[in-house]
Amino acid sequence: MSAINYEDMALSVSQTGEEFWFSTISMRGDTLYFGGAGDYLIDTGLGCTLNATIRKDAGSFTVPLKLSGPLRAPCIDITGKTDSKKTCF
Repeated sequence: MSAINYEDMALSVSQTGEEFWFSTISMRGDTLYFGGAGDYLIDTGLGCTLNATIRKDAGSFTVPLKLSGPLRAPCIDITGKTDSKKTCF
């Protein structure tokens, strides 16, 4: 496994009262890209849909992810996969 050289990161946030919307979430590196959008609501916490694209040699694959839950202890899992197990931080 080698280090990932990140080329750029972006985050665009809008707010109304206690509600936040993330219209752009992205981190782009030489072998890994995260991109997505979502929201943060006081009552429900994070609700973000992300894609992680991993490049290796001449190929790449994308994993759809969902980040959800309280801001201080979010969980992440693979969307669209019935046997996916949430990992919480």
